[in-house]
Amino acid sequence: VAPFMIGAAQEEASRRGSRVDFVLADVLAYDLGAARFDLAAFLGNTVSDFALDSFARLAANVNRALKRSGRFAIHYLDGLQPFVKGSYRKEGVQQEEPVRITHRFKEYLPERGAYVEVYRNEAPGETFEYTSYVYTPPVVRLLVGRMFTLEESFSISEGSFLDIFLKR
Repeated sequence: VAPFMIGAAQEEASRRGSRVDFVLADVLAYDLGAARFDLAAFLGNTVSDFALDSFARLAANVNRALKRSGRFAIHYLDGLQPFVKGSYRKEGVQQEEPVRITHRFKEYLPERGAYVEVYRNEAPGETFEYTSYVYTPPVVRLLVGRMFTLEESFSISEGSFLDIFLKR
């Protein structure tokens, strides 16, 4: 979705003298190889992009790709918290610059554990429907715990978690 982020990460790794391999691919289809990586990191609540069955396939793909005792770091938001606390905004402005993008809640899909929002780029009037899957700590740990052991969990802020799993 954002290949420019790979370029920015490569530049930062080079600046720091880090040796890091970056791969731009569909994580569900791309063969990451066997026992190749020490760490796989999913940051920025990217798990909400995956339906439960897809996330389970993703975890299996990561498991195959990690070396023995490799780590799988997952940052995610408790997807229920904004609804329970009443802080979820049903519509609003996502960003103002460089273009104004607005969003509004469309529907909840209980059979899929997801909700749909409509994003609108106000300049050309383009709209895009986005489905967010709702994850909570027990769900993440249940799906990943079949192949990994929870090593550490950090509460980054209210409703935001970073779980570090160790490959069994």
